[in-house]
Amino acid sequence: MGGAFSLRNELPAKMAILATDIFTFAQDGGKIMIKNGWMEEPPQIEDRIQLTK
Repeated sequence: MGGAFSLRNELPAKMAILATDIFTFAQDGGKIMIKNGWMEEPPQIEDRIQLTK
């Protein structure tokens, strides 16, 4: 939002380039985490039958 009201012409372009770099970095990091098994598993439902035994 601030880039739209800035009087400097190069800021929106620089911010767009920076956003793509950040996205690429995060995507690569996610792939590394998946490859090494470091991603957390989503919460699982507890087995109520097993808990009552």
